[in-house]
Amino acid sequence: MSTTVTVERSAWVGNFARLTEERSGQSVVIEVLDEELGDQTLVDGLPLADLDVDPRGRVLVVACRGHDGSSRVVLRHMIHDLEQVDLVDQPDGRLVVRVVDAKGVQTLLSFTPTPALI
Repeated sequence: MSTTVTVERSAWVGNFARLTEERSGQSVVIEVLDEELGDQTLVDGLPLADLDVDPRGRVLVVACRGHDGSSRVVLRHMIHDLEQVDLVDQPDGRLVVRVVDAKGVQTLLSFTPTPALI
């Protein structure tokens, strides 16, 4: 069973800094669920570089690296006018971050843990 936690606005900066530290390099899927434009998958499996929210909580930047192993950022996705942030822990170890903006558009960031090398 999944567990959902709503993150208070005052904790967004620290929460996204912690998530960057814990999830950097993990595979991320970015999906945008928009009633007007339809659902779109923007990223499917790029390694996470950074999650950064401005101190006022108005813009979240999701930065991804390429598959070439370099630290170079190949994509930045920006979410403006944040209203709500939820964390959904999945039983299989995945984490889904649901970000809702002022227009009601939902962005899902799904992180898959990197398998341990044996």
